[in-house]
Amino acid sequence: MSNEPKRQHSIPEMLQRRFANAHGKLWFFDKQRASLGVQATSPDNLFVRKRQYTLSHNDGTRDWSLETRYSKIEGYMNLLIEKIVQSVLGGEYPSLTRNERGLIDLYVYEQWRRVPELYDSLISDSDFVALVEESIAEYEQKYRALTPEERARFSSKAYLKDERHRARVISLSHTTGNAQAALSKKGLFFARTARNRSFLLGSSPVLKLTPIGQNDLNHPQVEVWLAIHPNVAIILAADESLNRNIMLPAEGVRQINRIIAKQSGTFAARDKALVESLARYF
Repeated sequence: MSNEPKRQHSIPEMLQRRFANAHGKLWFFDKQRASLGVQATSPDNLFVRKRQYTLSHNDGTRDWSLETRYSKIEGYMNLLIEKIVQSVLGGEYPSLTRNERGLIDLYVYEQWRRVPELYDSLISDSDFVALVEESIAEYEQKYRALTPEERARFSSKAYLKDERHRARVISLSHTTGNAQAALSKKGLFFARTARNRSFLLGSSPVLKLTPIGQNDLNHPQVEVWLAIHPNVAIILAADESLNRNIMLPAEGVRQINRIIAKQSGTFAARDKALVESLARYF
């Protein structure tokens, strides 16, 4: 019997649970279903798609090793987040080992690139179709013309959808390590909010904040943010010699939340009023 995890979360349940209210629910807004307004659901049902990290082979077999890898990283990070949040909310900078710092860099990197929004921003549906057509043209020039049946198959919506999914899973299964290396050279900060303020959790939760005219991740003024708790966010910025906690004022929290809401197809929080205040713009 297969033990394949079919329902796969782009935002881990362990992270979602930290943003849930006392009843274990998240208030969320989905831009694609804006007419439904702000709704409540459990972490099991949010930021989830069927087999989004599973690779299907031509012989019908499936490979979900990428989902298994993510699950292992999440398990380790779940324990580390507990440690970080306890320290930061207690007013102390977390005492981290070199391996724990490396885990933070790895987790931020993987969480950044694994969400559907990032892949969609890198290549649109029309660009992907153009790539397939270009590949077909190269094949025909090198080997032979496609039959009408083959051409119909390769241009079908089902084929294009499957191949786009396949390309995404394969790309997530490989990395050059350049981005992660750039993150590891940055300082590690932790932003804390007041108790009556909260960060949003978005379907695209990692923020890249850049000064005007500068986009290189290696630049010290380029910052990377990830909220790991309603009141705590990881910040990778400046250089590795700088590490401290910062208290983020209310306006700073609002700015971060507006960016999360803007770049995410779905965003959620424990506080219904917070989600409603941002949902009205969409």
